[in-house]
Amino acid sequence: MRRVIAAKGFSGLLDTAWHRLLRRPVVAEPRISKYSFDTRYGVHTSGLLNSTSENDQFAYYGINPSVFCGACRRWMDTLNSPAHLEKYSFVDLGSGLGRALLLASELPFREVIGVEVSPELVAGARNNIETWIAGGHSRAPIRVQQQDVRQFDFPRAPLLVFLYNPFGERTLLEVLARLSSLCQLSSGTIDILYCYPKYGYVFDKKSPFKKLWIAPIPLDEEDRSADAFGSKVEVCAVYRCSSHQKK
Repeated sequence: MRRVIAAKGFSGLLDTAWHRLLRRPVVAEPRISKYSFDTRYGVHTSGLLNSTSENDQFAYYGINPSVFCGACRRWMDTLNSPAHLEKYSFVDLGSGLGRALLLASELPFREVIGVEVSPELVAGARNNIETWIAGGHSRAPIRVQQQDVRQFDFPRAPLLVFLYNPFGERTLLEVLARLSSLCQLSSGTIDILYCYPKYGYVFDKKSPFKKLWIAPIPLDEEDRSADAFGSKVEVCAVYRCSSHQKK
């Protein structure tokens, strides 16, 4: 322990601890179960689906609902007022079958947008959205755009950009560069909610985004029983760039 502190300092020690939490349990073969969320609402957001994209987009695996809701509650605690939520657009990069979009639409965002490169996943997400809206569960308009995230034109700030480890470091750096440029030109706030932040260290490379918090978010019992990796917690982090920081 003393050697670690001497070599890395206390911040390095904390980073080491978070990286240990980010190591998912080793399983010979992920156990793919249908989430009760899907059964309850008549949607199809479960599964571990490999990407057919040639870029470094990773496989789709929907965020655990309890983790998403817990992380969003913690993010909302950082807002000056709950009423400010209605000014935010929510953007999920690598939105897959749309589970995070459905959950986000239960909150009164200005709009909820998914960006996904796979046409098959986009088609599935749109079916899920249609079912979700028909059931009266959405409080915000939802849409999915089939597009490479690196070419997506972000809406005006304020924004909450959601990432569930959707792609590798190369794409993340490109997206972060575009968001950093947008932030420099904007008078609003851009937040990034990054769950399973495997490449969170890229935010330390001269990025205008500052870490607000990083924390383990517990899965509830229902999600724990369905999680393919046997996880009990997921680490999530929030990074913020705002006009106040730039002054």
